[in-house]
Amino acid sequence: MGTARPNSRIELFYNSDPPLVAQGKTFITAVVADTSGYWAYIASITNPCDITATQTDSGKTSEFSIVSGLRVHLIEDTILCPGESIILDAGPGFEGYSWNTIDTSQSIIVSTPGIYVVETVSPETHCTSSDTVEISMTTGVSLLADTIICNTQSITLDAGAGYLSYQWQDSSTAQFFSAIDTTGSQDTVVYFVNVVDTLGCASTDSVTIILDECLYLSLIQSEEFLKVFPNPIYRILEHTT
Repeated sequence: MGTARPNSRIELFYNSDPPLVAQGKTFITAVVADTSGYWAYIASITNPCDITATQTDSGKTSEFSIVSGLRVHLIEDTILCPGESIILDAGPGFEGYSWNTIDTSQSIIVSTPGIYVVETVSPETHCTSSDTVEISMTTGVSLLADTIICNTQSITLDAGAGYLSYQWQDSSTAQFFSAIDTTGSQDTVVYFVNVVDTLGCASTDSVTIILDECLYLSLIQSEEFLKVFPNPIYRILEHTT
């Protein structure tokens, strides 16, 4: 049964080796759609693994369904939030299931991006059908790696553009955050940010900034010699010329 152009002639073909191309395949019968475009054909067909209904007056394939034919249909391609998982269900009633993950169950749980394929076997005709779905995942926010700076310096942290919202550890809501020790007493500071992207996915990241005193000679003339004493030395330099 299906729908087509009103009063058009529908020709049915089948072949046991999918994918089917109607031209040149085994002709089953022809039916005529009614004034609303509805058509139906009820009969017993031997081993029809794939059937195509072609609307002969326009050369286009008519939309139709076969009550006795089981075909697998997975969900549409989907994007997951970081850390999420999803159940892929091939549907009940098949004699066998074979996923490209080596699973043989009706459904599987996936939490990693990739292309997932399932092939099923119908119980009566033993015909196979397959479907494919691509699962993607948003990357989430990523700050720079843990870093060392002088305690008199600052560094700008960038959470990245395009998020719907930002929230840093001090509740500020900008894309950028200027990391600096205003007290002068801290050796290590941890900064973090929470973001929400356009798909509603929330993610967070943090970075540790190590603040060093950075004790060094600001200028050494090229014609001068530098003598370090004692050796080894810890933060004490004797500069003689």
